[in-house]
Amino acid sequence: MPNILLVTSKEDKQDVIQGLESGRRRLFDQAVFPENCTRGCEPAVGFWNFEDKLVAASDVLQYKATHDELTGLLNRASISDLLRRELGRTKRKGESVLSSWPISDHFKLVNDGLGHAAGDAVLCEAARRLTASVRPYDAVGRYGGEEFLIVLPGCDASSLRQRAENILENFHGKAFAHSIHLFP
Repeated sequence: MPNILLVTSKEDKQDVIQGLESGRRRLFDQAVFPENCTRGCEPAVGFWNFEDKLVAASDVLQYKATHDELTGLLNRASISDLLRRELGRTKRKGESVLSSWPISDHFKLVNDGLGHAAGDAVLCEAARRLTASVRPYDAVGRYGGEEFLIVLPGCDASSLRQRAENILENFHGKAFAHSIHLFP
């Protein structure tokens, strides 16, 4: 049987005995950290470095799977899932949740008249303004194209009115700038 090393942070004797009974031949009885390793621990240090890189890559993939690439907002699947969860939660608790679909009436004119780069800039600025207009626990997502979905949990009619006014205030009368061109 090959020598298999058991490295554990478990301190309870039963956990250690269970590990040894599972076929491990040798045991480090104290935690091993890269900074404490001396000669012969290079594979363990390599493992920790690999694990750090794997966790970082997993975080990047998780972000890409749940966020819109252009705006950085939650993507359609994520914001829809969040809305479904909020609707279920509010039904159980007897609370309210409101969602909003602000859509630009003239976005096609921007894309057709100024090009897709200008349209992308408008979408990014709209995302920034929407995010700045809501409470920290509200959620904003890009539902598709120029459609955004805002989930406002625990919002009654009067607080919805306040939220809508905050959003409109961040848009009304403030031009979206792109290069030399300005458009409302």
